[in-house]
Amino acid sequence: MADTAVMSQPVVAQTKPAFTPIVSQIHVSNDSQDVFTPAKHLAFKEMPNVHTMKELGFSETTGVSPIAVSEPFRLFTEEAVMRMRQEVLSPEVFNNCQYSSNLAHCYLRGFANKYAPFVYDVWKNPETLSIVSKIAGIDLVPEMDLEIAHINISVKSEDEKREELEAVAERANYEADEGIGGCPWEDDKPIVDMVGGETALRTGNGDIMKVRGPQMASHLF
Repeated sequence: MADTAVMSQPVVAQTKPAFTPIVSQIHVSNDSQDVFTPAKHLAFKEMPNVHTMKELGFSETTGVSPIAVSEPFRLFTEEAVMRMRQEVLSPEVFNNCQYSSNLAHCYLRGFANKYAPFVYDVWKNPETLSIVSKIAGIDLVPEMDLEIAHINISVKSEDEKREELEAVAERANYEADEGIGGCPWEDDKPIVDMVGGETALRTGNGDIMKVRGPQMASHLF
């Protein structure tokens, strides 16, 4: 793997959110206050299935890697996840590192290394980076400490999600019945059955491919 990529995301305007995220803070016994140890905290066993850019209808040179997306795979032990949740969901992080933007109603960033040393060590460790690089098909390194473990927090209940999906469907049906053209979607082929917490890919021919979401302690790229 001769090329090197960085894990980052676009800079957007940030404001302090004015709502309470739907999360519960985690309490871990003091016996678990150890440092990140790959042999103890990594649970990766085998390479997951991956889908290439070519499979999705794009040129293999479209992005920085020929790999487009992986199937979910287990990366950490449950103990490691609980330690990370304990740090990430601490009052110090929510009070000092919580932001909102037009892309995400609530997200946490910039909390490692000051408030989350365990999380910081996880994503700086060579063994962790070696695993994700192998799956991505290109060497990956953190671009800046500010973006380490950037986390989007859910702010909608299942009832709110259902109501929003119903509203979207009702709007689409109304516009179809009335023959309304040029409706103000983000583009001409909107994905209308998703409300946060889900991942979908638009293929080279315009079709939508939904990606199976990971469970606790597992990931996808």
